[in-house]
This record gives sequence, C-alpha cells and structure tokens, in this order.
Amino acid sequence: MIATVVGTVTLGSVGAATTAGEPTTTEPSPAMTDGAASADSAAPANGASSGAEPALVVSDATVEPDSTGSLRVSLTDVPDGLAGFKIALAVDDGDVATVANASYPDHFGLTTDPAVGADGETITVEAADLDDAVTAGDANVTLATIDVAGADAGQTDLRVTSMQVDDDDGGAVDPSLEAGTLTVGDDGSGTEDSDPNGSESDDNGSESDGDDSESDDDGSPSDDETDDDGSDDGMPGFAAGSALATLAVLVATVLAKLR
Repeated sequence: MIATVVGTVTLGSVGAATTAGEPTTTEPSPAMTDGAASADSAAPANGASSGAEPALVVSDATVEPDSTGSLRVSLTDVPDGLAGFKIALAVDDGDVATVANASYPDHFGLTTDPAVGADGETITVEAADLDDAVTAGDANVTLATIDVAGADAGQTDLRVTSMQVDDDDGGAVDPSLEAGTLTVGDDGSGTEDSDPNGSESDDNGSESDGDDSESDDDGSPSDDETDDDGSDDGMPGFAAGSALATLAVLVATVLAKLR
C-alpha cells in the first residue's frame, strides 16, 4: 500500500528540531498554495495540529444528462500531516450517473491510475505525499477530483465506501465521512404543463375572436336589411309626388285651353 510504505519511509521527516526559546515560523505548504486548499488557511506555528477533527468530504455537483462534471474529495484538516491514502468511492444510483475517471493535485509525488469498476459505479484512488507537500496543520486539502457522467435526470450520492489514510508519523487517520450529492438535470416543476395551458388560452382567445366575427356577420345583414327597408319606404313617396306633379300640369293645360 502506498500510504503505508510512504508513512514508514517519511517517519520523522516533517519539521526540523528547534532550539528552545527560539521563535519559529511556518511557511504554507505546497498543498495550501496550489489550489488544493483555501487561500486564507494557514498552518499553525511549529507544524502543530489545529486540533479540529478531520472530515473526508465529497463536494456536491450539478450536471445535465449526457454531460460530465466533477466532485472534489478533500480532508478538512490534517493535524499530523499526510503520508498517503487509498480511498474507494461509489455512486448510489448508476442509472442517474456513473463515475468516469479521476485526477490528482500535482503536489502528490506518487499516484496510481484511478480504478473504475466495470459497471461505472465505483472508483478507487491512491496517492502518496513523497515530498511532504501536505504538512501538519494544513486544512481543506484536496486528495482527488472524481469525474462523473450524467445519465438520467435525478439525484444520487457519491460516497466513500472504504479508506486508508496515514499521517506523517505512520499513524492511521480516521476522519468522519460526508457524501456528495450529484444532481442530474432538473425536476421540470411543471413547466411543460404550463405551456399547453397557455396554448389553450390562446385558442380560446381565437375562438372569442371568431365569435366577434360572427357578431359582425350578424350585424351586417341587419344593416343591409335596414338600408333595403329605407329604400323601399322612400320609393312610394317619390312616386306619389311625381304623380301629383303630372296631374297638376294636365289640369293647368286643360284650364288654359278652356280660356
């Protein structure tokens, strides 16, 4: 095991002896300065442990179906440094997502190729800190980044199923475990249903327009009938007036002849 061998080889290699009463300072380790840890975290003086209980944390991620993403595996605290590790992880639901590969921070001097299970649901990562890049008191140390592929919409957890983590003194590190949640796609939340309803509203609106058109059609005959009635009422009066005028002319002609 890489973790065991390196832990034995590097025993006592972290930190140099100091003269009593001399102040000492500790520079941030490479693990703290290459993006593997938070920039505002600092190692305690003399390489002493921060006293916090370590946790092995898998981050959360969101991907779309048929796309890829990554989840970070990290130790929140390494009170006695880090010699090496071997960690196995698995997804709870392979129908939602599968693991594809993994990568390591550059500061680990010895790594093994990630071992992905045949079903794509498990992966094992292993590395050793040969150059003491991770020192006692470092925090938020990235161990590996797991690549995943979304399969179908839903949620599944990526969790640690077994581990061996050794510190620089050759002792075993027993961190608490926190699984990461991988979300693939979204829940839809009824957006597909709302569009058809909107379409139906538009159709109803169109029908209303059609009713208005029918009303206009109903009104048109009424207007036509009114015009026809008006014309019919006017014609008899016009004819009567013409007849009276003609009669007056005839009477005037007869009277003229009698004179």
